[in-house]
Amino acid sequence: MHEFSHALSSYSNDGIVDLYTDSPVDVNNLRGRPIPPAFRTYNGMVCACDPIRDSLGYPPSWQSYHCELNAPGFPAVMDNYFTAAPPESCEHDRITCQFLQDRMVAKIGR
Repeated sequence: MHEFSHALSSYSNDGIVDLYTDSPVDVNNLRGRPIPPAFRTYNGMVCACDPIRDSLGYPPSWQSYHCELNAPGFPAVMDNYFTAAPPESCEHDRITCQFLQDRMVAKIGR
């Protein structure tokens, strides 16, 4: 599911990336500011930021922030899902789940 999600996304139209690496300075980064309450609004759906992502074991020095989890306490599919017990319990975060559903509907409708 992790690799399929990369394949279903698009480099030129919002790619789905791995969340288990710290983001570069210009992407979802905290440098010089606090975590915003909203990660992004997608098709009218406001997706909150996840301020507790470090509970998944990421280094506290990381500057990345991500969208809220659908299954709190479990990594998202694009996180390091191997840390979940069992890995099959992982779900996509809220915005990735909706984005993938929309992409599949668009591709099926072609």
